[in-house]
Amino acid sequence: MLNIYTDHGGTKDETEKLMAAYQTNGIGLYSDEDTNATPENLGNNKLVFLHTDMVHNDVVAKRGTFGQFLNSSCLEDK
Repeated sequence: MLNIYTDHGGTKDETEKLMAAYQTNGIGLYSDEDTNATPENLGNNKLVFLHTDMVHNDVVAKRGTFGQFLNSSCLEDK
């Protein structure tokens, strides 16, 4: 699962509640700023939560983020 959230996209509070619930129940996850995530972080964690400083419509394409997600996925033909 990959969750990218912004400060003003309307999902920040719910995302933080979900992360807290996972952590309270001892479920491991990776959480960081989107600019700090490496292919290893993305490929080695089943639950990934990335905060971004971008606006909602820039999240997927502005920094080549979607390509990075595809390259680190388990898909055979990337």
